[in-house]
Amino acid sequence: MIAEHAVTGYLAEHGFPSAESALSGIVGTGRVLWVVGYREAEHAGDALLADWVDQVRVDAGDRNCDLGVLVTARADYGPARVASWWAHLDISALSRAMRGALALPEEVSAGPVRMHLSTAVLLARAAGYGTPLGTEEAA
Repeated sequence: MIAEHAVTGYLAEHGFPSAESALSGIVGTGRVLWVVGYREAEHAGDALLADWVDQVRVDAGDRNCDLGVLVTARADYGPARVASWWAHLDISALSRAMRGALALPEEVSAGPVRMHLSTAVLLARAAGYGTPLGTEEAA
């Protein structure tokens, strides 16, 4: 539960002021579903991680969200370093968020992409989710 609160706080301070924890993930972030979990992700293989990212994608679709982002803590990175935790989404979601017109082959489009949470937040905001980039954020 500490992890979810750390991510919710980070989102609330960085462009998603209405972010709040719910059983289904972090909500109040418009059409982006953020899911925190899978403690064992630090040691998970690519196939298992891809399964989790796929489940988050399905959950996002079920909730009428455009993006589903799985956030996992990193070894030796506590809640104070939440900006450097991993955010995972599938390549097709990344392409849509970047307004990509490139058609992706099926075997590639479901592959997971890993980036820092801070990068995923900026990417989502640049794609039009949350508060616009360049606006002052509350301290």
